[in-house]
Formats: sequence, structure tokens, C-alpha cells
Amino acid sequence: MNISIETIATAITTYIQTEFMYAIEGVDLQPDTLLVEYRIVDSIGIFRLVAFLEEEFDLEIEATDVIPEHFSTIDAMTTFVASKMEA
Repeated sequence: MNISIETIATAITTYIQTEFMYAIEGVDLQPDTLLVEYRIVDSIGIFRLVAFLEEEFDLEIEATDVIPEHFSTIDAMTTFVASKMEA
């Protein structure tokens, strides 16, 4: 599957805005916004993101892949998804 970085980032951003941002005020979601620190995503939200990424990009994400470095920002998730798709 050959998907651009921009397409991956847009899909992740749209999902976060739709599923997590509806009740959050005062946060301007950017590619480098720290999602957990700004309380946009919590631990349950991470698992929802994993399920979304697996479904959206036809990936299998192992438990060992679910680390803060991969899910801290939209940029981090985009890089992670792109690397999984290349593997």
C-alpha cells in the first residue's frame, strides 16, 4: 500500500479532531501538539487510536509498538505508521 505522509497525517488529524477534540477548548491541534500532556488523549484513547490505525491503514500493531514515542503527537504517529507500512 503506497500512501503519502500527508494522507496519513490528515487521516490521523481528522480522527483526533472528530473523536477526541469535541469537548476540548483552548488547544490548537498541531502536528507536534503533545496529545497526552494536553489531555486530548488518555490511556483508553491510545487504544482507540491503535484500533483506528490498524483499520484505516491495514496494519497489525503489536503491544510492544504501543509506546509513548509512537503516540505522543500526530507527527510521531505519522512516522510510526509510515514505517510500519514500509516493513
